[in-house]
Amino acid sequence: MPHVVKGPLTVTDIIAWDIGWGYRPFTRAHGIRLSFERRHPTSAIPNSAGIPDVPERVHWEDDRLRR
Repeated sequence: MPHVVKGPLTVTDIIAWDIGWGYRPFTRAHGIRLSFERRHPTSAIPNSAGIPDVPERVHWEDDRLRR
């Protein structure tokens, strides 16, 4: 069976998975989030690694809160 590479996995993905479906409007995981970001390209803000992520991450990323 071939390998399937997925990622990057963000804290947002883990939180959205934990709550079962995501929290509207932004905290969604995986393909649902990718689809949303393609329709709304300015909704994501790059994190410290340059990966687009949700504005709500201010609640779980201290450096974002400080900025």
